[in-house]
Amino acid sequence: MTNTSLFDERLWEFEQTLLEYYLEKADFSAQSETLAKLFAYLSIYGELTQTQLKMLTNFSKSTVSTGLANLINIGYVKKEKIAHSREYRYFISYSGEESIDDVLGSMKKEINFLGKMISKLEKSNIPKDYNFTRLLNRLKEAVELYKLYQTILVSIEESEDKIASKLDLTSLKHYEHQIIKEDIYHINTEFNDELKAVEDEIIDFFRYESVYSILNEFSLIIVVYFMIRKVLTQKKLRILTGLSLGKVSEVLNHLLKVGHIQKVDKEKYTEIIPETFKRKILYSMTFIKNSFIKSGILSFNEILKWEAQFKKMETYLLSNRELLEKLNGYNKILKSIQNYLALLPTYRKVYNLLLKVGENK
Repeated sequence: MTNTSLFDERLWEFEQTLLEYYLEKADFSAQSETLAKLFAYLSIYGELTQTQLKMLTNFSKSTVSTGLANLINIGYVKKEKIAHSREYRYFISYSGEESIDDVLGSMKKEINFLGKMISKLEKSNIPKDYNFTRLLNRLKEAVELYKLYQTILVSIEESEDKIASKLDLTSLKHYEHQIIKEDIYHINTEFNDELKAVEDEIIDFFRYESVYSILNEFSLIIVVYFMIRKVLTQKKLRILTGLSLGKVSEVLNHLLKVGHIQKVDKEKYTEIIPETFKRKILYSMTFIKNSFIKSGILSFNEILKWEAQFKKMETYLLSNRELLEKLNGYNKILKSIQNYLALLPTYRKVYNLLLKVGENK
């Protein structure tokens, strides 16, 4: 943590706790550290200039500028010209309620883009081999998952039971959520040029246009490869990404931790695993729904565990209002804390709904 602050030094510990909350949550989700820190300071301060962000983060001017441009591009941040100045003020572009989408993942852009990719594949003359069929079905499965998220979010003001009654899981149930022999046999099969071009287009979308682009680039790319290809090895991921063994291993361990992927149970699938793969560790995102729902549940766990700490800070700040309220930063610190506490019932509602969805196999 940094000792730099624009607030009164007597509020420094509160600011650092807020910063720790944002950064720990971002680290768990494998978000870009640069974007996470810029977003955290904007959330705490309300609005800042590039000069102020450079001082707070200790980032270079170019890092701050590039990071803000990325946050603006994906709709997280807006900027306005400061009158009689060359500088802009930057601020978060949505309300606290909309931050639920930040936890679950984007929907509209993804649904529209993946829908276009599905249509493109269905109308193409690409050979209908197993890689083609699997990619098409995986994209359809992902769209259904995002639609499920959308149902939760557009109905968030309704009761938990009423929202649960609207969730249609039948559309997801017919997708193959066991590993079959073709998934393993085709791990090292090269995509034909046309199919690879489609895969690359999907990866570029998630890297540069999706709200998921706030994630660490390496983690994001590997997640998308799993979403598309289902079962992979470290060696294949190194070939696909060009990353070192150490970096691939680091990302895989994180994805295992947050529930996005799992190691293939070789005893369960022993009859379909060829000898060439018997001694290799196989990783899979077998069922996209389970992967993303489990990851979402764990993300909400990370958020909810801060409740006691935030309540303690609020109690102290309110109990000592007469002594502290004139300090620079008091109102903004208190507002940040109370925004979190105000959203807790909504966070819990979504968390419980995800648990219900996760239990429905």
